[in-house]
Amino acid sequence: MKLPILVLAVALLTGCSGDKSGPIDSNPLPSAQIIVAGYQHINWAWGYSHGARYLDRDGNVLEVIYAAKDSLWTISGKDMLTIPEMNRLLSGHAVLGFAVPRDSVLSAVRLTRYSAQGPYSDTTMLGADMGEGEWFGYTFDTTTSTYHRVILKVSGDWSWENNAPTAAKLVSIIELFRTDPPIR
Repeated sequence: MKLPILVLAVALLTGCSGDKSGPIDSNPLPSAQIIVAGYQHINWAWGYSHGARYLDRDGNVLEVIYAAKDSLWTISGKDMLTIPEMNRLLSGHAVLGFAVPRDSVLSAVRLTRYSAQGPYSDTTMLGADMGEGEWFGYTFDTTTSTYHRVILKVSGDWSWENNAPTAAKLVSIIELFRTDPPIR
């Protein structure tokens, strides 16, 4: 009788811990997933500017500066991308001269999966003509070969954030490459 209770107690304690940064599975990064996380800033006020940085599976930081004429608006869905659509987003990218450590890349993959379940805060208005900064991670569905964007934080004219405990941890990983060096 004591053994089943002990097994149940261990299962509950290990499955209900507050730290969700541990492994979800033994191979958290699908082989077809190239992009793990990113940050972008878009502003239509006083002209158009749109710059983004993406973290790839190898820890490289890719930077893309988009023009208003770019064909980004023909992508099927903003939060769900096929592999060809992701490749189109990355066309013309530059690889910056620094990398994020491998353990941080794998943590970003795991944290994104947990953050995908998170509730979101209420939206608040902070200003006008500030544009919008977005911090996000990507999960990858190996069955459909699609990326699913998980918004972690939005800051600008209208701001809100993902309230999952893991979202703030992932934002801190993105901060490793978001501003240093500044986006061109």
